[in-house]
Amino acid sequence: MSNPGVIKLVETTINGHKLWLDDNIGECIHIHYDQIRIDLSICDFLRLTEDLEIIMKKIMGKELCNLDKRFLYIEMDYINQISDITSREVYLKDLRVSGEDGIKKLRDSIRVKALNGELNIDDYKNRSTNFYRQSNSTRLKDIFEEIKEVGYKDEEDCIWIIQGQNIIIDGWHRAACLYYINEKTKVLVKEVVLKHKPENIKRVVPNGMMDKNSKIAIYGAGENGQNYFKQFRELGYKIVAWFDSDSNRICSRLGFPILNPDKIGEVEFDYIVISILDEDVCKQVETIIENKGIEKSRIICP
Repeated sequence: MSNPGVIKLVETTINGHKLWLDDNIGECIHIHYDQIRIDLSICDFLRLTEDLEIIMKKIMGKELCNLDKRFLYIEMDYINQISDITSREVYLKDLRVSGEDGIKKLRDSIRVKALNGELNIDDYKNRSTNFYRQSNSTRLKDIFEEIKEVGYKDEEDCIWIIQGQNIIIDGWHRAACLYYINEKTKVLVKEVVLKHKPENIKRVVPNGMMDKNSKIAIYGAGENGQNYFKQFRELGYKIVAWFDSDSNRICSRLGFPILNPDKIGEVEFDYIVISILDEDVCKQVETIIENKGIEKSRIICP
């Protein structure tokens, strides 16, 4: 049978490698990974997906069908770190979002501002991993109308956060709509539990926040700073400097030299991440770094 056409089923990029699936109607499924192509019959492709689901279950101890498909699509970097998924209630006013200009409260997000009529959300670049391939305004409108009609379906279309944090990793539009309707509401969210100790986990890089080619500097060489360093290394970021005010006593950490903050202006980097957990101290350090001529948009203070 001749091939009447080709339909691209999905296309994405994983760690810089292009991956896409083609449905060659009348023939087979093609799996493309950069220059590699695997041809599978429909039966073989379905068998492969079943086998992958079994593998995922063995790795995670959890049925793949229990995971939100949008979460899987957007947060692939964290799949091998997940040990469990739980639920808990949080106030909408306590949720935070991440973006190119840093981490901020949900009320200050572009989605809430768009709902308030303060800006046109389509002026902002869509995430490259937009699951629905919609414009932000269309997606926001659709979700707003859905919530007004049927409410918040926390078991189906929920808000996702990383364990111990209130930073949204999926469900930004839904959270913004709920906040706009009633900011004092408490909602049930899905919380991803990672394999590391809870007290050591603080998500440094929400997906899409910084390009993998970015040069990263870290401020703070304590336990949390060391966790940041390890996470950046695991995710493939280039660490160019590590600063700490106690650099006279701490010469190095994890085989990496620790520099005095006075040298911040002498090092070339794209972003500097403050690893200090105390919010007040973190803000003080942020001000110090700004006073050294570093733009606020390049300072990440989770």
